[in-house]
Amino acid sequence: MTFRFISILVISLLVGKMATAQAVFSKEKSLEGMVLYPDFKKDKLFYYAPNDLQLGRETNGRPKFQLIQMGYTGRAATGDQGEKRFMNMVQLTVEMPPVNNNQLRKVRTALGGTGIQLRPLPIHYVEGYLITAFGQEYKRLGELGTFESGAASRGSYWTERTFTLRLNNADAQILWEQVDNGKLALSINYAFYANVISGEKVTYELEGDSLLVDQFDRELEDILEVDTLPYPQIVKANAFAVNIDVDLFPEVLKRIDANAHQTVAYPLLEVRCFDFTNNLRPDLGAKAIEIEAIGVGGQQIKMKKQRFFRSRTEQNALQIKFPYAVRMDQPLRYRISELSKEGEESTGDWITRNSWVGIIDITTLMEDNPVSQRLIDIETEVTQFSEVDIQSLEVAILYQYKEELRKETLSFLSNDRSAIKPIRLLQDKDTPILVTTSWKKVDGSKIKGMQKKVELDDYVFVAVPNSGN
Repeated sequence: MTFRFISILVISLLVGKMATAQAVFSKEKSLEGMVLYPDFKKDKLFYYAPNDLQLGRETNGRPKFQLIQMGYTGRAATGDQGEKRFMNMVQLTVEMPPVNNNQLRKVRTALGGTGIQLRPLPIHYVEGYLITAFGQEYKRLGELGTFESGAASRGSYWTERTFTLRLNNADAQILWEQVDNGKLALSINYAFYANVISGEKVTYELEGDSLLVDQFDRELEDILEVDTLPYPQIVKANAFAVNIDVDLFPEVLKRIDANAHQTVAYPLLEVRCFDFTNNLRPDLGAKAIEIEAIGVGGQQIKMKKQRFFRSRTEQNALQIKFPYAVRMDQPLRYRISELSKEGEESTGDWITRNSWVGIIDITTLMEDNPVSQRLIDIETEVTQFSEVDIQSLEVAILYQYKEELRKETLSFLSNDRSAIKPIRLLQDKDTPILVTTSWKKVDGSKIKGMQKKVELDDYVFVAVPNSGN
C-alpha cells in the first residue's frame, strides 16, 4: 500500500496520531476461546474481544422481552386533531457472560506468562438488527436497533444492556401475526466495532519543499513501516435466537391506547445522541437532557438528568423510564445542557413536544458543526477483473477529520455482484478527500493504481488496468 502525501500539515497530524497505542487487527489470534489483538507498541499488552450475547431471562425463566404497540389519536388541544400515530417497539435485555479468571489465567500462560497484560478491547459502538421468518424467506425488520448504555466495572465488559428497536406498522404486523399463532420466533444479529490499525506494511511518497520533505522523510522512515491509521472494524459478529411462548408469558405483549390511558407508567421515550459515537463534538465532555411531564394530580414531574459521555462512545441511546405515572394526554417538555471538556456548563431553552410517540434526537445539527458528512460512491468494472487476471481491488479513502488524517477502505472482488459501493464519512469542512487504489492479480503480484481527489459530486470511477500494466 502506497501513501502519497502532498501536504506537510497532514504529515505532522499523522505523526501525532501514531503516538497512541492501538490494537493490531492483522495479528488477530484465538486462545482458549478468546479472540486477542496485540498492542502496536507494547509487546506484552493484548486486547480481548467481547463474548457472545444472549437473551436475558428472569429466575423463573420468563424472557426479558417486550413487544409494544402504542396508538395515539391527535386532539384539538395539541394541534393535531384526528391524526393517528403508532409507536411499535421491540425491547429486550441482552446479557454478555463475563470472562472468567481461569480463562484469563490460561491465556496469560499461553502468551508467555510473566508480565502479560490482558485488557478488554475498547468498543467504539455496537449495532444490532432483527430478523424473522417471512413466508419461505427471512426478513429484516425495522432499522438498526440501539443498545442502551450499561454499567461496567473498570477493566471488564458490561454484562447486561437493553436493546430497543422501532418498527413501522407493516413490520410490526408480521410479529403480531406470529403472536396469533402462539409463538414469536426472531433472532437478533449484532456486531461490535472497535477502532484498530491494520498493521500492514506500507510505502509512502512526499511532495513539497525539498528541505521539509527531507526532514519528514527521516522522521517517517521508521514510523510508517506499517499502516497505523485507525479505522472502525467489526471484531465480533453473531446472532442469537429469541423464541417466545406467548401463551406461557402473555405479559411480554403490550398494546396501549394513549388516548384511553391518561396515566401510563411505562418507558415510552427514547433519546438518541450521536455526538460522541461519531465524534461530532470534540469540544464536549458530556451532554444531558432533562424531561418534564404532567403527573396524575396535575403537578410537574421532572426526571433527573440523563447523560451521554465522551468516555462512552458506544452509548447513543437512552430509554427514559419515569418513576411515577404521567398524563400522556398532556405535552411533555425537555431541555438540553452541554458540559465542555473544561467543565463549563450551558443550558438551552425548554422545548415543548405534544406527542409521546417517536424519538427525541439531541444530536448536534450538521449546520452547527465545522464538519460535513459525505456519502461517496466508488465504482469499478468488476466484470472485467477476470479478463485481465485481477483478483481484487482495494480502495483507500484518505481525509481529514478533527484535524487528524483518517483512512477508510473498500474492497472489490472479482465475484462481487455490485460494481458500486458507498462509503459514508465525516470530514472537516473545506478539506480535500484523496483516493488511492491498489490492484492484486491472481498470481499474487500488485499493481499501484490511481491517486485522485474526490470532487463535490462524491463519485469516483476506478478503471480496470489493461493486461499490459
